[in-house]
Amino acid sequence: MTTPESLTLTIANSDASLLLEDADYIIIDELNEFINSKRADQLALTLSRINAINKKFLLFALSATVVNKKSLINWMSFNGKTKLIENKTKKKIKINVLCSKKIPTVGHSSYFSLDLITPIIKNKRSLIFVNTRSQAELLFKNLFMNLGDNFNLGLYHSSLSREHRIKTEKLFLENKIDAIICTSSLELGIDFDNVDQVINIGTPKSINRLIQRAGRSNHSFYGVPTSYLIPTNKFEFLECISSKELAENDKFDFYTTQTGSKDVICQHLLLLACNQGIFPIKTYQEIKRAFPYKQLKYKEFLEILSFVENGGYLLNNYKKWNKLSLSEDGAYKINSYRNRIKTLTNIGTIIDSSSFKVKLKNNKTLGTVDESFISLIKPGQAFIFCGLNLKCIKVNSEDITCEIIKRKTRKTPIYWGGNLPLNPNVSDAILKSFIKANSYPQEIKKFINDQKNKSAVPQKNEVLFESFPFKKGRYLCVHTFMGRQTNQTLSFLIINFLKSSNIVISDYSINEYSLAIFINKDAKINLSLLNNFLKKEKADINFLDTFIAKKTFKEISQISGLIDKKKFGKKNFVNSDIIFDTLKKYEPSHILMKITEEEVKKYFSEMTHSNTLFKKKIVFKDLEIPSPFSETLIFQKEKFKTDESFIDNIFEYIETKKNGNRKKISKL
Repeated sequence: MTTPESLTLTIANSDASLLLEDADYIIIDELNEFINSKRADQLALTLSRINAINKKFLLFALSATVVNKKSLINWMSFNGKTKLIENKTKKKIKINVLCSKKIPTVGHSSYFSLDLITPIIKNKRSLIFVNTRSQAELLFKNLFMNLGDNFNLGLYHSSLSREHRIKTEKLFLENKIDAIICTSSLELGIDFDNVDQVINIGTPKSINRLIQRAGRSNHSFYGVPTSYLIPTNKFEFLECISSKELAENDKFDFYTTQTGSKDVICQHLLLLACNQGIFPIKTYQEIKRAFPYKQLKYKEFLEILSFVENGGYLLNNYKKWNKLSLSEDGAYKINSYRNRIKTLTNIGTIIDSSSFKVKLKNNKTLGTVDESFISLIKPGQAFIFCGLNLKCIKVNSEDITCEIIKRKTRKTPIYWGGNLPLNPNVSDAILKSFIKANSYPQEIKKFINDQKNKSAVPQKNEVLFESFPFKKGRYLCVHTFMGRQTNQTLSFLIINFLKSSNIVISDYSINEYSLAIFINKDAKINLSLLNNFLKKEKADINFLDTFIAKKTFKEISQISGLIDKKKFGKKNFVNSDIIFDTLKKYEPSHILMKITEEEVKKYFSEMTHSNTLFKKKIVFKDLEIPSPFSETLIFQKEKFKTDESFIDNIFEYIETKKNGNRKKISKL
């Protein structure tokens, strides 16, 4: 039993090749969980290599939640021969939605649901899932205060130390913990046979994930998985109702076929170079047998090989990026022991954000927090971590030293990555749910009916745009119900379109359902302007100038081997932004820039479902006051400032004083 990353390491080891030659079976569990990811791309390349070594092994892949089976069949097939074995037995699943009478309009706090959670976890062993690590910390603290010492709670998320997580699993299996508050890190892996129920605070944003979580309870052939959905706001109630209906009717998530990411090929080639080496034509043919790379051109392959060898035209003058040498037998091999070690220690496609260890004064490690949290915490300040109230004593270059205190605090570390996309089938179901408003609890019924009376509710294949004056400016709100990533992308496109129309933007806010853009002046927003925006769509986008480009390049740099993810236990201080800017200016045709552009395009079209978005009809409402839907955004605490807007306003003020008239300026 192993992970995709560990299996991948075997192709870099000559001794492991002997093991692969004798393998009869390779079995992949829950293939659907990572089919459209770089982990799957890497696994496909590894299997293709193993297939070249051992043509007799049989490949099995298991999946309990998949609609378009053809995509999995294609992915598995290296020789065109794949057999589908289906179990027609329908597994019964029980899902309940609980709604608090105090349910808030905005936010994701579980504080208002404590009265619902407390009675259902007493006398029943439970896994309580939340979507972010910060939510897990806060809920643990709140439930602990509510239940007292007579109820044993556990806390489990990926930033806690491995020692803590293993201990929590052990205590739960021994029935010494009554409930575990956890994130998606417990969706798969160890099977507990003593879980009575699963509770979801909010929804998992995916039907497959909801069913996977529910299946952790009553884990036996005849057992009936029991799950609760507890919404944290009024929109989320609609999402919970929609998810329940889809899950109970086996309406699983649909997977589209994606092309493989080429930065993964870079890492694959480095691994091959650590063993028998890269024979260009032979290796290219091997890679083409992996389904995600069937469309790979030989010219592209040679560009990738050139980069792996010496960094490419602009970077080959730097010794650190010269990694391969050509041997007498025509194979490219790793050129030093140091480069071999760097390759093996930086294996994998999972990119973690920079993190700092959290330690007690006795040097015991509790876990890690994101680097961004360091700027928010100073010596003497308190925060919650690992279910404890901690006071920061000192911060150094790699860790935070703390002590346990009794003083209460609500400050928790914020982690990047708690950003689950909303699946398209859930999005469509939410739009259909509005027509059932009269059957919902009074708080939800009033929320929807007030929206209908003051504005409108979007139907399937519609996007609702609302505009209204606010203070000295104007808000433009868009209700897509298509997820946070889609709304982030749409906000970028709209802001850039308004910028081209000389409209000054101050800030914007987004959530899973909507986005709001604040315009400094009471500019005229009408249907004609919005239709012009839709006509332009993404035609004018320079993908390398988008908000996601540098972040994407950084990930590609780490996966491809340009920048080390790990540097012999130390932090990596190479700035990928500088390399990005240099290549963009002096060698825009560099293979890493091409890969970055491809990945950003993929993000826009597939991750954010923007192609679907732009096919929808605009419903525009010009309002005098905010609608109930828009209020969820304009009163949201988290707002993003557009770059340089403050400077631009000052510049505009100076120009007004100087010229006696207002000059229209817009810089973002």
